[in-house]
Amino acid sequence: MTSDVLKIQLSAAEPQQPSAAKISTSIGALLDAGPWALAQNVILALACFTIICDGFANLAFGLAIPAMSHTLGVEPRAFSTVFAVGFAGLMLGTITAGPLGDRFGRKPILLLSLFVFAIFTVALAFQNSVASLTALRFLAGLGLGGALPNATALIAESAPARHRSLVVTITALCVPVGGMVGAVAASAILPHLGWRNLFIIAGAIPLAASPILYFMMPESPKFLAGDLKRRPRLLRVLDKLKIPYPAQAVFTRDEAIPEKKLSFRLLFAPEYLRDTVALWLAFFFALALGYFLVSWIPTVLANAGFGLRIASLGLLAFNGGGLIGAIGAALLMKRLGSRVLILFSIAGIVLAVAAGMATSLASLGPIIVMIVLFGLGVTSTAVTSPLFAIASYTYPTAFRSVGIAMALAFGRVGAIASAYVGGAVSHGDAAGLASFHVAAVLLLGSALSLWLLRRHIPPVRRP
Repeated sequence: MTSDVLKIQLSAAEPQQPSAAKISTSIGALLDAGPWALAQNVILALACFTIICDGFANLAFGLAIPAMSHTLGVEPRAFSTVFAVGFAGLMLGTITAGPLGDRFGRKPILLLSLFVFAIFTVALAFQNSVASLTALRFLAGLGLGGALPNATALIAESAPARHRSLVVTITALCVPVGGMVGAVAASAILPHLGWRNLFIIAGAIPLAASPILYFMMPESPKFLAGDLKRRPRLLRVLDKLKIPYPAQAVFTRDEAIPEKKLSFRLLFAPEYLRDTVALWLAFFFALALGYFLVSWIPTVLANAGFGLRIASLGLLAFNGGGLIGAIGAALLMKRLGSRVLILFSIAGIVLAVAAGMATSLASLGPIIVMIVLFGLGVTSTAVTSPLFAIASYTYPTAFRSVGIAMALAFGRVGAIASAYVGGAVSHGDAAGLASFHVAAVLLLGSALSLWLLRRHIPPVRRP
């Protein structure tokens, strides 16, 4: 790759016309100058819906552990391997779905991912052993892993630059939103209908919505601009987005793209190497922290003497704080740039220590307050939401999905490690204190990774 800006000229594949009849048109410039139309709101809403379902289905397992351990007659720590294998499925699904999204399109791979995780989540409800739960958790993870990178790439490539960081962060933020939905549902379903019905509901909702997503969600315009054969589809999408274009437009991508077949090795080209390493580390610490907390907070609270309903509401409190914090971080990123996230990570370290001290009081009020505050300072930085915006900014359209997917896949390694760390520290009288001390260490790693990153999102300058 000899330049950061190489255009895809589609005119070579067309019959030769007088040069005056053709107008070289940047698809990125069209999107950036265009409006934020109703169709883009629909794309955002549908992408968010898929990720909420993803988050609900994924976190339902952690919410159901106390009930499953009682039904199956095993200790909660016996599910550490189930978590680890599930995260391995997530990692494999992410690695596979990213390149497939770059090759076949964001939309079909997103819908396939949705269908796979929905089917196997329903199947979890009919299992009676840890071994069968482990196998199905792996298969569900294949689908869960493919949804987020393709949804992120699709919304990033449909939004003007002035809104891109915010809407990508909102999309990724829907993982903890799904956790909140799951926490509310679990607090109502688990005591009355049991964990089996929780899995049935978590999988049936996305299955029922799949036809709506198929007919209403358009493909990424930047992906369609990469091939002349897709031109009719691209024009239909641009019309739907209310974006005007010249009748004789020859669409180009104003981004780096290799002339040979795409490969993940492009992520390690000299101009991307440092940022790739920094992003992989940032995702590692982010997912290790995020999955560590959302998977084991209910168990920590249950071991502290609180019931299943209160344990589920503790997770709701954490995700609620994270929701507010992530929106605030996205707005600050828009004004100040993404380096501000380093400060959020540092603040999270202080709050992690305070939250651990609160759990040692064995009093519900202080525990819930500190979990909410911890979510405010942590989820906005280390539970991935803003990292997806940074990854979307770092990599060009030609390998954006694979760039996001590989960073997320490396993050899954952190998630796998968190399953065993969680099993080790989530029991005993000092479980809460130990858990949040682990969180503080992971936050330190997050801050250092963000400091290493070169391609931070700059502030949006007002005209």
